[in-house]
Amino acid sequence: MSGCLRSVGCLTLLCILAIAGWISRARWMPAVTGTHSAPTIAFDPVTEARRERGRNAITSLGQKSGPVFANLTAAEASALVLTDAKRRLPAFVGNVEAAVVGDRLVLRSEIDPAELNALDKLGPLASKLQSRQQVTLSGTLDVASPGHAEYVVQELHVNDLDVPSPVIAALVRQIDRRTRVGGTSDRAIGFDVPSYVGDIRVGKGRVTLYKSVQ
Repeated sequence: MSGCLRSVGCLTLLCILAIAGWISRARWMPAVTGTHSAPTIAFDPVTEARRERGRNAITSLGQKSGPVFANLTAAEASALVLTDAKRRLPAFVGNVEAAVVGDRLVLRSEIDPAELNALDKLGPLASKLQSRQQVTLSGTLDVASPGHAEYVVQELHVNDLDVPSPVIAALVRQIDRRTRVGGTSDRAIGFDVPSYVGDIRVGKGRVTLYKSVQ
């Protein structure tokens, strides 16, 4: 072995292996350390112009000569979930941002604790909500019944804190003031859709609405 290390060829090989290991460290280091770097999410601001484009695309589905599906960006799709937000979701402060990650729609905003009721029901999380905090919701979209759809929150973060699963439902009920329809998931934020919207799919960086088959 010592003879090999004294040879130029063996030293060169070791240098090449060391450089290759350093370059590819992002692949193997998480398995060694048990840590994973958080993916960077490209959020888009939810502006009124983007929401208007979303509403127009949805309206086009209802026309007889209109398309059978409509592709929306995450910000445009917020026109559905955040409809009448001041009445239904008063805890949300302005400057909402949206993104599509995998098969989920991600919404990020701030929450005003003054608009939340019964904070004590949130357990230890209540102490984190004594002042405005950044909240990130990640959820799926589904048409539950004709004219009614749901944004089902799968993950919820307050700043960098992962909210435990049992507390997600309690916080969603605090955020969404709408009267809950029977059979609605405790984690769901319900919203109206035109009756001609038959399905909603999230993926490939967009939200796709499909016209129902009459």
